Amino acid sequence: MTPIPGWYPDPADPDTQRYWDGEQWLGAPLPVSATPPPGPPAVEPPPPPAPTAPTAPTPQTGWTPGWTPPSSGGSGSGASDTGTPETGPARPKAPTWGNPPKTPTPGPNTPGPGAPVSGAPVSGATGPGTTGPGTTGPGTTGPGTTGPGTTGPGTTGPGATGPGAPGYGAPGPGAPGAQGQPGWPAGQGGAPGASGKPRWGQPPVQLPPLPPGHIRIPGTTTTMPIDTTKLAPLGLRVLARVIDVVAVFLLCLIVNGYFYLQFAEEIGPNINDILVGQETLSAEASRLNWIIFVLTIGLWFAYEVPATANSGQTLGKRIVGIRVIRVVDDKSLTFGQSIRRWLILMLPSPAVSFLCGLPLQIADLLWCLWDRPGRQCLHDKAVTSIVVRSAAVPVPAKTEAKAEKSDR
Repeated sequence: MTPIPGWYPDPADPDTQRYWDGEQWLGAPLPVSATPPPGPPAVEPPPPPAPTAPTAPTPQTGWTPGWTPPSSGGSGSGASDTGTPETGPARPKAPTWGNPPKTPTPGPNTPGPGAPVSGAPVSGATGPGTTGPGTTGPGTTGPGTTGPGTTGPGTTGPGATGPGAPGYGAPGPGAPGAQGQPGWPAGQGGAPGASGKPRWGQPPVQLPPLPPGHIRIPGTTTTMPIDTTKLAPLGLRVLARVIDVVAVFLLCLIVNGYFYLQFAEEIGPNINDILVGQETLSAEASRLNWIIFVLTIGLWFAYEVPATANSGQTLGKRIVGIRVIRVVDDKSLTFGQSIRRWLILMLPSPAVSFLCGLPLQIADLLWCLWDRPGRQCLHDKAVTSIVVRSAAVPVPAKTEAKAEKSDR
């Protein structure tokens, strides 16, 4: 049975009494010895809410989905960025850099630059980061309005602005990220390709076709005609090379003869084991081998390079009546060109590269068999030289040669 409404001892604290209304306890407890009022206790008013300290606004780095613009107009109608009691704390200005807005596709309802937008305020301009009456703020959409960066048949969101006012999120003049932004059209804000230059370097130069009977000068697009009637026959070139090899070999016997004997005495007792790889050269034999090698290369250089630079003729070429000249002016090679030509001839030789250089040496010497029209070996191509008959291109007189060297 439910007790009738009245004052009863509080079950939670027997020393106090409270009013029971038939369903729940009401009011504050009173001491048991106190005389309660005749009816239920008066309803106490709710305590006033505790004052809350204002919080500092959080800096915004983009659009805030829950932000609503103030009801007043733009900067021209008295709008302010300081906030009002209705709108809350002031919204900090958004940065003026970032990714550029998407360019809207022109359509029948798309307003052009400077044209008033339907639903936009007539008086007052809209500044960066603020919106006028009838527009929808960043991140929110309404009837007949569009979100950020798009344009529709109504008002426009941030990112589409009139003349003289940069859109929200667009990089301003001199702002970081104003140049090289992806998506910007050419010529605006220093976008890629605005200068007209390719991003990954210039395309390769297309060389013009080589006319028949011409040879191309390396490093240029210039071509020179070749008079094939002046070229030396291949047989004479081979004979001249054989004579030169024999001449260098005889020089080596004279200069290196002593070292050849010392080397033979050093390896003589163990030559069979050394040839089959069971033993290696001793320290003294290795030293003599290097001496012979350096002297051989030096003798070859002294035999070939100065003679080629002087008249274009080594001993073998002088005997068979041929000489080396430059394609561009039919003159002898310079000393530097003679060195480069000899290096290409010497480096792959078996004396330097041993057995691995033999195929390269053969390819170099045989290249003239199929090369046309100059019949050049690889060492000739390195300096754009050709080998001609001395009767067709005679060696210049000493006075002319001295004048030519003085001009160099």
